[in-house]
Amino acid sequence: MSKRAVQMERERNRARGATGTMRFHRNATAVTDKKRTIYIGNLDRRVTEYMLIKLFQKFGKMTRINFTWHKVGERRGTPRGYAFIEYKNREECVRAQKAMDGKLCLGRHLTVRYAADKEYDDDNLEATDSSKQPANDRNLGVKMSAADKIRAIQEKLKKMR
Repeated sequence: MSKRAVQMERERNRARGATGTMRFHRNATAVTDKKRTIYIGNLDRRVTEYMLIKLFQKFGKMTRINFTWHKVGERRGTPRGYAFIEYKNREECVRAQKAMDGKLCLGRHLTVRYAADKEYDDDNLEATDSSKQPANDRNLGVKMSAADKIRAIQEKLKKMR
């Protein structure tokens, strides 16, 4: 092997993580198509990037994997318990979400949702759960002032007593 070939091989290995998959630059994750990206949550800390690849590759071609780690503090270097996977097309993303949501992985039920935080217009599929939106803003499109929100909370507290 020539010196150049050895050097290129080293650079390739440096760009790959321990699992052998390509790592993406931090700024590259900001340019994702959220309609093709799923969020995988409630991951056990023993789950590795390799395990995620093996679990989710059967649904289609993955274009990006963002396995998150703690960056500061005493937990630095440990997994955060969630990841994002972007697929080549929307149909693969939908299949993976439907098939893997609620499945057991190392004793924990996976939470698999669409990464977008708004409803999708196409295919009549919703990405978010309306129960996560405040009750006052559901389907009304009305924005409340801070004082109105405080009054609404106080009224709810009175009803609870």
